[in-house]
Amino acid sequence: MSEYSIFKPTNSRSIFIDYPELRKIEAFRLLKDYEMLFVWYYGCESSPFYSLKDERDRVSKCLERSYKSDSKKRISQKEEDEMLLGVFTPKIQRAIDEMLKFRVSSRIRSMMIIEKGFKNMESILDIDASDSSYFLDKDDEVDFAKKKAYVETLAKSVDLMPKLVSLLEGKFGLTKEDGGDDAAFEGESLIDNYHE
Repeated sequence: MSEYSIFKPTNSRSIFIDYPELRKIEAFRLLKDYEMLFVWYYGCESSPFYSLKDERDRVSKCLERSYKSDSKKRISQKEEDEMLLGVFTPKIQRAIDEMLKFRVSSRIRSMMIIEKGFKNMESILDIDASDSSYFLDKDDEVDFAKKKAYVETLAKSVDLMPKLVSLLEGKFGLTKEDGGDDAAFEGESLIDNYHE
């Protein structure tokens, strides 16, 4: 299991609270909160139940964390029996199929690329523009083309920075695990680690 988790629930009521971007995905849009929790526990590679070999046990544990959380049972005995046999409603099956497409490794790599791009941009812009030595040519004359290029780079960076910050703050749905086995609703975000 990865050191990181994707779209990990932080409460027993709704995964959409922490990851509203999931509502933008058509297969998830019409799901009730507890149905989405079931989909995550069953279909996400980060779920503590994802790799359970016994299908009935896997479904049972997922139902306990979703349909039966908060001491409420949100499923009829007939529906539960069907799910325990691996028979899901079309909307649940479609959502599971969609959840199976998400990969922690892709999101970690994407996050690292954005972080590196942000750091690279910072190092490019982190010069003291009042120190004219940055803008001198080989004859120690002020090179106005270098100054103009810097100003253009600065302007483009100012436009790009909010987009990068938004991506970084979005966390890519990732959280870093704290080492617990199947402890749900815990962990810290990569962006929190980035700011330390």
